[in-house]
Amino acid sequence: FEPGWHSIDFSASAATIYIRFTFSGASATTGGVGGAYLYRSNARLMELSAVQGAVTVTASGHAPFKSTDVGRLMRFTWPGKEPCWGVITAFTDADTVTLRLRRKAPYADVPTENWQFGKWSATTGYPRTGAFFQSRLVAGNVTLDPQTLEMSQVGDLENFRPDSFVSLVSQTEDDDALSYQIDSEEVNAITWMTGRRKLIVGTSGGEFVAESQGASVTSTDISITPHSDV
Repeated sequence: FEPGWHSIDFSASAATIYIRFTFSGASATTGGVGGAYLYRSNARLMELSAVQGAVTVTASGHAPFKSTDVGRLMRFTWPGKEPCWGVITAFTDADTVTLRLRRKAPYADVPTENWQFGKWSATTGYPRTGAFFQSRLVAGNVTLDPQTLEMSQVGDLENFRPDSFVSLVSQTEDDDALSYQIDSEEVNAITWMTGRRKLIVGTSGGEFVAESQGASVTSTDISITPHSDV
């Protein structure tokens, strides 16, 4: 094989698989395959060129990048590994960007289909309003998602990660960040909010109150109900 990724078809009855590699100027070498990642034929993959520092991110099977994505966050996850993340620092083309990793990646040159963009960017817009509530930073009214609230982790106002990595499992805990879209008959942008005994949210269509059954809001214990109409 030439260097790079290759697709190999195996029979369903194959148990132990051996592949023979022939190198230029050397005899053939046989090695066992200790593991493999399986991807869907229509998977939208991302691949990092290194595990830390400034790395190249290459998309395969899609072309998702825009020049306005510079400054946008990206997160990548591989099975059983702590997610890594970074900030896009340069745009090359629709399927390649440069990323500054903020958390070391577990692999380089191993594609993953478990990845996501940050919600805030010049592409999608930035929050236009915010408040503090129950030791969380609450932000809302992004251009492409004007009726959604984003709440940071408790006591960590710059951390909007929606899960925690415990015992090799991404788990959602009560103090993790959360996202909540106001349910109403019309899509009305959030124009203001204030954190009192309850979180009060104002839109062009009326006022809403965020509350919970317990002592504080969580990703599984939150409701936002109408309080008054305009």
